[in-house]
Amino acid sequence: MPRTSHPQSAFLLTKREAAAYLGIATRTLDDWRTAGAIPFIQRPGYVRFMQSDLDAFLQQHRWEARKVRPFRPRAGKRDSISEAQ
Repeated sequence: MPRTSHPQSAFLLTKREAAAYLGIATRTLDDWRTAGAIPFIQRPGYVRFMQSDLDAFLQQHRWEARKVRPFRPRAGKRDSISEAQ
């Protein structure tokens, strides 16, 4: 009987692919997996990561940018270099 591919198998990533997708080293991915910080699928002989799980992980650890005021030098202050000349 021929094997048919599961529809989500295209979204299963190897350890190397998952690490590249996250922009981290494979060792870091192993550490996160061991610590239970990131979901994974384990079968005899291999480990896979679902891309949707990685996307959710990234979204959960996303930091929003803070609004900051632009830097504007105060009026009347001169650069110390120009004063020395």
